[in-house]
Amino acid sequence: MAEEGRRVAADTEIHARALADNLAKQGYVVESRRADEWTLRRPRRRGDQIVTIAISRPWGAPPPGTGRPLPPPAWPPPSAP
Repeated sequence: MAEEGRRVAADTEIHARALADNLAKQGYVVESRRADEWTLRRPRRRGDQIVTIAISRPWGAPPPGTGRPLPPPAWPPPSAP
């Protein structure tokens, strides 16, 4: 038996990945990944806990008001002067 536990909002995919990493330390496992939503589950004896991470702006989605897609993330990040 699973219950809808929490719904968390993330601005970008990087933010969602950081949230998922923190939840993984608490025993959650990524169950499904879509461009706009990730689902994580933690099994328990009295029913599984589910956390849904809603991504408001997946990669490629234009920032509000610009109409241009975001460039892909560059790695390594540019060094600060």
